[in-house]
Amino acid sequence: MKKSFTLVELLVVIFILSTLSLVSFAYYRKGEKTFSLLRSAHSVVSQIRRAQGMAMAMEKTKEDYPKGYGVYLKKNQKQIIVFGDKDGDKKYKKTRDIKIEELKLESQIKISSLFPSSPLHIVFFPPHPETTINANENNLEAKIILTNGSETKTIKINKAGLICIE
Repeated sequence: MKKSFTLVELLVVIFILSTLSLVSFAYYRKGEKTFSLLRSAHSVVSQIRRAQGMAMAMEKTKEDYPKGYGVYLKKNQKQIIVFGDKDGDKKYKKTRDIKIEELKLESQIKISSLFPSSPLHIVFFPPHPETTINANENNLEAKIILTNGSETKTIKINKAGLICIE
């Protein structure tokens, strides 16, 4: 008598393998969204640190030496603008300031909330750099909340220039 698998045994194995692959695919998609959110949060932090570093180094832009360097964010938008504050007013003005770079967030990610308000201007002035949040010397902290629809990441920037992701 030959030893072989029955049709029922083969169907059971195929069913088990199908179930395992479906479960792993579902978790893969969720993990992909989570990593996309984390990548975007790190990109935003990187752009803020870039502006901070430019202020410390007093870098020259295409045109001139601006009085400060900053980032501009707006609620429900998908981009961050790194700019040179030409006139020292501690805010990004499209017509007056120098746009250094515009970073686009990943496709499913958006800025869901900004504290203290939207739009948010975080500006660093050389040489220390002195940190200004929304042109107000009394704002001690800024928060940027990114979302992918189901999860959020919060980026905090304090008056001393410390930046962290929660």
